[in-house]
Amino acid sequence: MYLKIAKFFLYVSLFSVLIVLPWLYFPYIVGKAVFFRSAIDLAIIFFTLYWALEKGDRRGKEEAGSRKENFLRRIWREQPLLVAVAVFAVAFVLSCLFGINPWFSFWSNFERGEGGFQILHYVALFFLATAIFKKESDWTTVFKVMVVISLLVGLYGVVAASPFLPHIFIGPTGFLSRMSGTLGNADYAGTFMLFAIFYALYLLLAKKRQKDWVRMGLMASVILFLSFMLLSQTRGAIVGLGAGMLAFLLYTAFKAERGTKTRKWLMAVLVAFVVLAGAFFAAQRVLDKINNCSVCDRYLHISVNATTFKTRFWAWEAAFEGWKNRPVFGWGPEEYSAVFDKYFNTNYYDPTVSGSETWFDRAHSIYFDYLAETGAVGLLAYLSIFAVFFWQFFKRTNRPVKEDHEHRGGAPLTLFQKGLLLAMPVAYLVQGIVLFDVLPTYINVMLFLAFADYEFQKYGSGS
Repeated sequence: MYLKIAKFFLYVSLFSVLIVLPWLYFPYIVGKAVFFRSAIDLAIIFFTLYWALEKGDRRGKEEAGSRKENFLRRIWREQPLLVAVAVFAVAFVLSCLFGINPWFSFWSNFERGEGGFQILHYVALFFLATAIFKKESDWTTVFKVMVVISLLVGLYGVVAASPFLPHIFIGPTGFLSRMSGTLGNADYAGTFMLFAIFYALYLLLAKKRQKDWVRMGLMASVILFLSFMLLSQTRGAIVGLGAGMLAFLLYTAFKAERGTKTRKWLMAVLVAFVVLAGAFFAAQRVLDKINNCSVCDRYLHISVNATTFKTRFWAWEAAFEGWKNRPVFGWGPEEYSAVFDKYFNTNYYDPTVSGSETWFDRAHSIYFDYLAETGAVGLLAYLSIFAVFFWQFFKRTNRPVKEDHEHRGGAPLTLFQKGLLLAMPVAYLVQGIVLFDVLPTYINVMLFLAFADYEFQKYGSGS
C-alpha cells in the first residue's frame, strides 16, 4: 500500500510544471517549487514507510551485513548512474557550504528557488523513480503522463497568446509573441518540448502493437510539440533538436544491418540532412538581409554575431573570470549575479548593441553556470553523469536482455529506440551551451536519467 501511495505522489510531482499562480509576485516559480517539493517529500515519506514496514525482512544480522556488502559492490557494476548522480548531489551541497553565502546558496529565494535544497529534491526524484518504476509498463505510463502534461503546457501558451481570450490565462499575447506556456519563459518552453518529442517518439516506436487511434494521437502530439517549439522561437532548443537528429541518424544509419533498405534510406536521409544543414548555415549572409521581421530574425539568423550571442559571450567571460578567482567549489549556487557584478563588461551599454539585457543572474549556459557557481568540482561532477551515460549506452545496449527483465515485460530496445536514447542527451547538452536549467528542465533530465538506468539494467554488466 505504501509503495502505491509513494508512486502516486511521484506522478503528482510531475504536474508541478502546470502550476501558475497569478496572484503571486513570481507566478510561474513559487507555486511550482512548493508543489513539487511537497509531492516529493510525501513520496519520500511513504517510500520510507514501505521500505521499513513492508519490504524489510527479518533475516539475521550476519546475512544482512553480507547483503549490504554485496549491494555496495553491485551498485557500481549494475547502476553506475546512481553513483554519478549521488556524487553530483554531494558536490553541489559542498559548493553551497564553501560558497560566499552558504545560507542563500542552499535555500535560494522566491525568484529562482534552485539552491541546494531544491537540487536535493530533484535528486530524490531520480532515486525514487529508479526504485519505484521497475517495469516497462511503469515507464510507459510515465511517458504517457508526460505527453499529456506537455500538451497542456503548450496549449496553455497558445490560448494565452490568443487575441480572442486574452484575460483567461497570463502570458505573452499576440500571434507573433514567443510562446512560453505554463513555464513563464519561452526558452524554458523550447527545451521542455525537446523532452516531449522524445517521450512521444519513444512510445510511437515501441515494439508492442498499439491501437490505431493511439498511434495517430502520438504522431499528432509530435507535430504539436514541434509547433510549440517553433512558437517559442528558442534557437538553442532548435539547434539542440538538430544535433539530436544528427546523432540519431548517425547511430541508426551505421548500426542498421548492411545491405538492407532501412540502412540505405537512413544513409540517404543522413546525407540530405547534412547537406541542408550546411546550406542553411552557409546562407547566413543572405539571410542577414531580411529585416523588419522579428520572428524571421529568430528563425533564420542563428549566428554568433547575433545580439543575444554577444551578450552571452560577455556573461561567459564573467563566469570564467569568476571561476579563476574561486576554482574549486566556485562562488556558490545562485551566486552568479555576484560574479556578474564583479566582472561586469561595459559593452552591455554599447549603443550599437540594441535590445540587449544589461544584467544577468545566470550565465545563460549550463556549463558556465556550474563553472562559476560550483567550480571545477561541481562542473566535473555534473558532466560525469553524462560521461557515465554514454559509457553505459555503448557498453550495454548491444547485449541480450537478461531473463528477469524479459519476465517483467522488458523487451530489448529497437534500433530506433536506441537512437532516440542516444539523441536525447546530445540535444540537451547542445542546447545547454546557451540555456540554463530550471525546474521543468531538471524534472525531465532526472526522469530521463532514471529511465536510462532502467534500460541499462536490462542488459548484463559484462563483469
